[in-house]
Amino acid sequence: MAGVGTFLSDDSFNGKPIRVRGRFSSLNPRLAQWEQAFSGDGGKTWEVNWVMRYSRR
Repeated sequence: MAGVGTFLSDDSFNGKPIRVRGRFSSLNPRLAQWEQAFSGDGGKTWEVNWVMRYSRR
C-alpha cells in the first residue's frame, strides 16, 4: 500500500509468544500516524494498543 510502512517482529507477553506490528501511515502531506498492535494468534487478529499522530508545523 502506498504511503504505508509496516514492521513486524516476534516478542513475548506474560511468557507467551506474540507478534508485534508497527505501522507508519501518511494520512496527508502534513500528517502521519504511527500505530502499534499485538497479535496472540500469529497475526490473524490484531489489538491496537498505541496510536500517535505527527503533524508538520
